[in-house]
Amino acid sequence: MTSRLRTTLAGAAAAAAVVVGAAAPGFAAPAPNPAPNPVIASVDWKNVAHAVSGNFTSPTGGERRDLFIVLTDGSASILKGSAHEDAKAPFSSKVQVAPAGSYWKNAAALSNSNVQPNSKGLDGLTVRWNTGKISTYATASETGFGEERALTYGWTNARSISVGRHSSNGLRDDMVVVWLDGSMSTYTDVWDNGVSKETQITKAEPVMVGTQLTSGSLTNRDRDDLILRWTNGMSGVMAGFQTNGSYDQDFDLRAPGSAWKYAQIMAAGSFGGGPAQDLLVRWADGNLSYYVDVDATGTHSEVQLVG
Repeated sequence: MTSRLRTTLAGAAAAAAVVVGAAAPGFAAPAPNPAPNPVIASVDWKNVAHAVSGNFTSPTGGERRDLFIVLTDGSASILKGSAHEDAKAPFSSKVQVAPAGSYWKNAAALSNSNVQPNSKGLDGLTVRWNTGKISTYATASETGFGEERALTYGWTNARSISVGRHSSNGLRDDMVVVWLDGSMSTYTDVWDNGVSKETQITKAEPVMVGTQLTSGSLTNRDRDDLILRWTNGMSGVMAGFQTNGSYDQDFDLRAPGSAWKYAQIMAAGSFGGGPAQDLLVRWADGNLSYYVDVDATGTHSEVQLVG
């Protein structure tokens, strides 16, 4: 484990210890949005189990990202990125790609990915199923799913997974896993190597148990950033994170005890117009919002979509 990562985790542990037993601050939701966008309103966000951004509808890729969502009933849909400038209308249409009761009800963790140079601009998905099987679909689109490749079986202790561009080949095909005991590992070029190229980043770390991972390009480096949200609400970014555990810079997004303890789903992508990446959050009460143009200076304005 790199010394900088060790310092980061030690700081998180110390901060967690400070807030143990303290009264949790109330969750103050932003002002209600009286007229939600009809595409967003068509989704029962409280029952969304997974949501990941990506380019699932246009080979050329627009400035705004699509969103692939899975509901607890097993239905799955793609919300297509919008071309207009309304910050509260990031999606223009919804296409259901799997009905209620489909095999997607067995998805336990989900990440977007881009694993093939010949994917024609479309992103894919990497899934941990409740059986412990890890699958990668080369592409995901409105017409269905591309080639599926099973990476491994029996990973029932893999809790959070995130796939990003964390090595040198330019593809988002490197997987980061936080395990049940709080240990963290990376796997390089999973489409070609499966899970054979493992690097253990941390051993069991109590502070890492339940940590939520998201990969994204917030700081425009040649490696994606790794976004971590601890269960106590502390959240931060390891900029330019690599599969060997090194990174260029780390910065905090939220302090321990923050309302981000209620963030159940996080997705990095461009939702507000323009190429800079935003951070979309589905909260525990079903509210939905995103933070505009997140970068090394932190989060900026928040756009409330639901709630």
